[in-house]
Amino acid sequence: MKTHYLIELAAIAALVTSACSDDGNADTTGEDIGTETDTDTTDTSTETTTDTGTETDTTTDTETETETGTETDTDTGTETDTETDTDTEGGACVGNDGTSEETAASSCLEILENGCSVGDGSYWVMPGEVAFETNCDMTTDGGGWTEISLPHLCNGDLVTTMTAIEAAEEEGIDDACRPFTADGAGDHTYVFDVEFPPTFEAFYLSDYSMRANGDDPSGILGALFTQSDWNDANGGTVQGDVSFGSADDLGPVVSYGSENEEVNCDSCETVFASNDTPFSVGAASASFRIGWGEAGSEDEGWYPWWAGSVYLR
Repeated sequence: MKTHYLIELAAIAALVTSACSDDGNADTTGEDIGTETDTDTTDTSTETTTDTGTETDTTTDTETETETGTETDTDTGTETDTETDTDTEGGACVGNDGTSEETAASSCLEILENGCSVGDGSYWVMPGEVAFETNCDMTTDGGGWTEISLPHLCNGDLVTTMTAIEAAEEEGIDDACRPFTADGAGDHTYVFDVEFPPTFEAFYLSDYSMRANGDDPSGILGALFTQSDWNDANGGTVQGDVSFGSADDLGPVVSYGSENEEVNCDSCETVFASNDTPFSVGAASASFRIGWGEAGSEDEGWYPWWAGSVYLR
């Protein structure tokens, strides 16, 4: 019995020892699994946070600021500056600008008043029925002066009329559109009118000259006679005069007799002493007038407009 009992105790002890060994192995396995799980979780969290934050911030800031700011500033500034630089000298051009036959203005003054002046130079004007190119003085005394030169007098551009108040033996208009007279041995008075429908209130002569015409010397002596009445260009003296003004006034506003020293020759050319000086007429007029004449017993006369231009405004 005793022996049997000891054998059973030994068996029980062996079972207890085996159970303890099994519990130790179970603990070791649990620790290994826990460690692996924590490591995997940490790696996943780190990758997600870093990649997402960096990509989102960088892409959004760069694209939005660069594209929007650059396009808006450049386009607006360039368009505004270009339009301002193309403005004309007188501001916004409205109406006929005189740059072509189709846009001819009635006068250089109209071009100036329309705000279409680009300075002195050639423009198209149509004072009457025909458009033609001429020079516009956009500088002198505020500008707006229309040039009338000899070719315009007989080519159909302007209407002109030569009238004998006291007729000369010889009269006419030469191939260069210049009126002339020679009285033989008598007295004469003439006027030459240039129609300018837009009207003018002032004029000046530029590079202007007249020429004596006759077999004998023609004379102008302001101290003896200066024309003041269109109907009398010699005053009953042995002198004459060449004068300028409006056909609507009773007489001229200026003449060779009032501006030049004595003229006494048979074929000399005499420059007007007050070229480029503006003179005002009595009222707005549509007819510019030149008057001239001579008196005495000799063959005397004039080309009252030999060279140069008249400017009207």
